[in-house]
Amino acid sequence: MTGCSFGVGQFLAQLIAKSSNRVVATAWNPASLSAITLTADNVLKIGAALTATLGRFDHIDVLVENLGCMLIGDTEAAGDEEARALIDTNLWGVVDM
Repeated sequence: MTGCSFGVGQFLAQLIAKSSNRVVATAWNPASLSAITLTADNVLKIGAALTATLGRFDHIDVLVENLGCMLIGDTEAAGDEEARALIDTNLWGVVDM
């Protein structure tokens, strides 16, 4: 699960961590995952997700791509760099996951 540092991602990761299901919580800053409580061996908090997940759990059943960003203000006033960063995160981030 991506985007677990706060908000919906953090809440969902905490909820899953309290169940018997496994969760791999990721964030740009792994230190921000401290609010997610570890229970037994069902939680893995990491920055480099895929290799560590497959090494520990062997497979992925469900992938929650929760990461996203937005532009504040007039869309047509956004520069190329801002627009590309938005598309890279919101479109290609999902495709890459």
